[in-house]
Amino acid sequence: MANKATIATVLSVLMVGIGQAYLGRFYRGAIMFVVGIALVLTLYFLFGPFGVIFATAYWIWNIFDAYKIGHAKQADNAKPEQCPNCSGTGTVQTHSSMASIYAPSLNFTRCPAFSGSGRFEK
Repeated sequence: MANKATIATVLSVLMVGIGQAYLGRFYRGAIMFVVGIALVLTLYFLFGPFGVIFATAYWIWNIFDAYKIGHAKQADNAKPEQCPNCSGTGTVQTHSSMASIYAPSLNFTRCPAFSGSGRFEK
């Protein structure tokens, strides 16, 4: 199945702003659609059919924008593997035994499962 960036790109080829709306950026998609229509009409009335060629640059930028947003959303959804000991930070928070009752003092130690490269050894 195609990823969201590809689908958004294809939708933006079909109509300005619809790829952004597909990715959840409804206001951005609506604004891009309205600006696109206004741009095409304005340039057409100012320069005739030659003005529509200038509006094509906006359309191409719209396609690239949908592609870029789709890849950013896809990267946000790809979560790194989490370590149960340190929750991905690489440090484990421990308390000293009796002292924590009266004056909690935190000790941070290196998680033995954390390799430092973002991967966790099992």
